[in-house]
Amino acid sequence: MFLTLTDIKDISVAMSEALRVDFTNYNTSFLKRRVTRAIEKLNLHKVQELINLLKDPQKAEEVAFLMQVPCTELFRDPAFWRALRKNLTGRKQLSVWFPHLTNGYELYSLMILLKQMGIPQTRVVASTFSQLVIDKAKQLNITSKIDEVNRYNFERLEIANKYDEYVDVCDNVTTIKPEIISSVEFHKEWYINEKVEKYDLIIFRNVTLNYNVLLHERAIERLVQSLNDDGLLTIGIKEVILPRTLRLNEVNANEGIYGVKKQNV
Repeated sequence: MFLTLTDIKDISVAMSEALRVDFTNYNTSFLKRRVTRAIEKLNLHKVQELINLLKDPQKAEEVAFLMQVPCTELFRDPAFWRALRKNLTGRKQLSVWFPHLTNGYELYSLMILLKQMGIPQTRVVASTFSQLVIDKAKQLNITSKIDEVNRYNFERLEIANKYDEYVDVCDNVTTIKPEIISSVEFHKEWYINEKVEKYDLIIFRNVTLNYNVLLHERAIERLVQSLNDDGLLTIGIKEVILPRTLRLNEVNANEGIYGVKKQNV
């Protein structure tokens, strides 16, 4: 289906109202791709059908799920995880926030990393505006066809012989062991609407790529509010911190790791 700019605008307004997420400030190319995919998956033929469907809370949940761009493997970008491990070394306690969970892969990766490091994390919160994302993450399923990719990423992270310690395999179905995420607290909420709490680590990779400048700035400012003074914010390696959000200090800019910039006294 060919979507016009007017179609995208109408759909973004309808989704914003139904899902309590500001889709009107997502970038147009992202919306066009994901909305087209949603229309195809839901077997719709007209834009108005999608808008009408959003009035049904259960169907709106399906749309929310289809608007996600999921991570596709454990420890994707091993260099990032190595850099993160280096910058977390020596921490005695750690509170973590995933403001925009899209599936379980990054969450599982982080929880495995913390277990490997022996950090007694006090709290891990994962937020998403999609209940289906939460349900899928709790199912713990790992696509078996990427087992070799996952093993390779473990090897590059120098925990090559540990993969089998964290997964169960039954009838060719691979799942993460339940205890890996037993302490995770899931929130069904768009992160910008959540009350401000303080965290030591915020994982927010490859999200602002889908935003326009206004929402990008709003998002980073919101996350900075949630960082402890020695906290770390991680973004994707293709993302940038815009000039108006330079309240962050480069910790490892090559791997998208930032800290709170200290104020001059």
